[in-house]
Amino acid sequence: MTRRLTVAIETLGCKLNLADSELLARDFSRLGFEIVDSADPEPDEGPDVFIVNTCTVTHVADRKARQQLRSAHRRFPDAYIVATGCYPARAQAEDRRSAGAACAQGSGSPPRAGAAQGGGQGRSTAA
Repeated sequence: MTRRLTVAIETLGCKLNLADSELLARDFSRLGFEIVDSADPEPDEGPDVFIVNTCTVTHVADRKARQQLRSAHRRFPDAYIVATGCYPARAQAEDRRSAGAACAQGSGSPPRAGAAQGGGQGRSTAA
């Protein structure tokens, strides 16, 4: 039996981000991914895809988004790290890369799982 690809979604910010994260989880589930808790991964195994759904209402929120992306990169070095929400729309590409995001989708449209569907295959950590 082959192992299902896994995705963890961490949500920062507002109720809209919570709804967007639920939409992402539903989309990934339909694609056959197993949704896992980022706070409690299986021993010695992190998610194949790690999504940080960001909020950047203030400079403090920007900093928290960067910290969460860097933390995800350290905790799950083999995962395909995705930044979605407000931060990718505001940050320059080099800022996203330095924070460890391999893929970014801004908040101009609802987040979709297809943007990161390639995650877990090659697990690139550089954009």
